[in-house]
Amino acid sequence: MALIRTRCRKLLSLLALVPLVAASALAAAQSGVPSNVSVPDPAALTADWWLYFTSAGDALEERVDALQAQLDVLAASLTEVGDREDRLRGLIVEVGDLAERYLDASAREVPPAPPSVPAPENYSVASFLTLAGATREAVFDRDLEREDVERTARVLATSAKRIEDAKAAYLALEATAPERLERGLELMRQRFVQSINEVDLKLRRAALERATARAERLT
Repeated sequence: MALIRTRCRKLLSLLALVPLVAASALAAAQSGVPSNVSVPDPAALTADWWLYFTSAGDALEERVDALQAQLDVLAASLTEVGDREDRLRGLIVEVGDLAERYLDASAREVPPAPPSVPAPENYSVASFLTLAGATREAVFDRDLEREDVERTARVLATSAKRIEDAKAAYLALEATAPERLERGLELMRQRFVQSINEVDLKLRRAALERATARAERLT
């Protein structure tokens, strides 16, 4: 599905015949993005550029569409960038792919908890041994997952700090700095990756809560 959507958007590359700014505005209008909301421009990111996505609500897909259209125009407009062209084109493709993954991740929800099974009043010896084994396994799995979730949370906290530092360095660049486009694309790439991983961590924490509750019921 995402592949079909991406291929369809490639038709918007015809907008490369239009000046970049005008083409980006047209792409945003066609995607249903309000005129007072700006599609993030990797060469001119603002401090709060990520709000474009986090404030989208039900319009997230339309805003991702607008970003994809702008990236297509940007790729078509690359000229006089010398040996940076391959790097820039690679980042443009990667940011587009990550935007799609972010859209998919944002739609993920914590699955409903399975119904609890009431414990029997009496156990046979075999049932008791089976329950004891299940309890040990549940506690072991819970502890392993808890350690991994905590480790992942620490990694994400560190990467979030790196992203903030990278954003500060980007914003300190002169508006005409030649490296601004590449660093803006890299910043967008990192932010999408961070958010996708944060969604995954949120779902893992929900699963951990269930595993903890199951282990407690068995003990």
